[in-house]
Amino acid sequence: MQMFPQAVRCLLNRHEPVRHDAKWDISGHYLSTCASCGTSIKRLRKGVWRRDEAHPH
Repeated sequence: MQMFPQAVRCLLNRHEPVRHDAKWDISGHYLSTCASCGTSIKRLRKGVWRRDEAHPH
């Protein structure tokens, strides 16, 4: 259960990916788009997705 709506979580750099769109990158991370705000994100570890500064959207 999440304590905050996803829009607030996005402002705090806590994103949820479009899972069927996630791709493995040569940098060693999965890359995707946030399902809520549409920004480019990368997976740091299982369940932890953050804004991808290298590929801004």
